[in-house]
Amino acid sequence: EMCAALSEAGVDKPVVVRYIVETLRRWGYLDDRKLAANLIGYLLTHRPSGPHLIRRKLRAIGVVDEVIEEELSRELGPEREREIARDLARRKTAGIDDRRRAVRRINGLLSRRGFRSSVVNEICAQVLRGELNGEGNERDNPLGP
Repeated sequence: EMCAALSEAGVDKPVVVRYIVETLRRWGYLDDRKLAANLIGYLLTHRPSGPHLIRRKLRAIGVVDEVIEEELSRELGPEREREIARDLARRKTAGIDDRRRAVRRINGLLSRRGFRSSVVNEICAQVLRGELNGEGNERDNPLGP
């Protein structure tokens, strides 16, 4: 891929291409594992995402499935996924009084962001019960007990 990109940029001498590729490899810039770990870290910090979306993005840039699965399991276990989804849902439902409307919003958002359906369903159920933002009082639940 780097050779093709260099060729498109007008670098056509094989000696120069080899030197650039070897230098980038030596500095760790052509390491799929490092690339996957960095992208996962970036997405979790700046655009909270679930494993399905992260997997799709990594495949799109050519990272092999084995590396993707290893890095995802290291960086984004089931409990971490729930925590990230819960935090995102809290932020996106703040100020929404209608729980059903909040559930529709959260369901769409978490699904688009690639969270597992079991996590999406769990978070939506928490929103409906008023547990996500610390309400948890059945008297305040407009949907009843």
